[in-house]
Amino acid sequence: MEICDGTASTQASCTWHVDKNWREKIHSLVPGNELQAVVYKAVRVLMTCTDQDEFQSLLQGFIELEENEPTLEDFMEYFSRYYAAPGRLLLWPYCYILRIGVITNMHLERMHRTLKHDVMKGEKNRRVDRLISALMTMTYRNIRNRNIIAILKVRRTRKMSKILNSHEAAKKFTSSVQPNKDGTWSVPFQVNPDVFYTVSKVADEVCCPLKCDECNVCVDMYACSCDEHLIHFTVCKHIHAVLMASNAARTDDENVQELPDSVSKEHEAKRVLDSITKQRHLPV
Repeated sequence: MEICDGTASTQASCTWHVDKNWREKIHSLVPGNELQAVVYKAVRVLMTCTDQDEFQSLLQGFIELEENEPTLEDFMEYFSRYYAAPGRLLLWPYCYILRIGVITNMHLERMHRTLKHDVMKGEKNRRVDRLISALMTMTYRNIRNRNIIAILKVRRTRKMSKILNSHEAAKKFTSSVQPNKDGTWSVPFQVNPDVFYTVSKVADEVCCPLKCDECNVCVDMYACSCDEHLIHFTVCKHIHAVLMASNAARTDDENVQELPDSVSKEHEAKRVLDSITKQRHLPV
């Protein structure tokens, strides 16, 4: 990597590649898992050291390890040739590349670590479509986290107002919600009824403060295929409509279940009343 500043230019090695090369060479040239761990930790300390004087002291001590551990001869020869040589010593330690004014790959490294271990769970991937899906998931989570932080800092934000407005807008087309056999719901697009958005449930409990109190639903509980939910990350009007329709259907079912009991009680009361009336009119 070459960084230009006016007429001057400075080179800096990619920390990803340096770390990858170290891992591979330590695995192939250093015997024993314990010694491999010690050597890798030592070179990482060298890389992340931010003081030049301390770095020189640590580097000298690291090179002298070969005297006490002859099995490190092959790795030390590799390290001295490619990383401790005068022409390359200034390319990879933080104490030198930080002074350039740019921290090479630090933000990308953090993003790559999140993508690899948090989103993709450490699994290897060669497919572009899966990578794009993972990147979209990571972006979605980042937007969600930023919105949650904003909610915690400000009691009422535009996000909350948008959720309340969506709740009111959903009341106009609750009856058009259609349940699907797979447990999802289809909600027609208001401008073009032939186009449907799909709403699906992804969680059972409220887990974040970005929510609708009246519906008791947060942005993580349901997913919708509309742009309002995918891009702006909110409880869209389609999700509100599904919740309202589900609550209405549940209320109707409860009323239907209670109806036979009330009818039977009314019939029994009428039968008793008729019996009493007949007894009063019997001749003595």
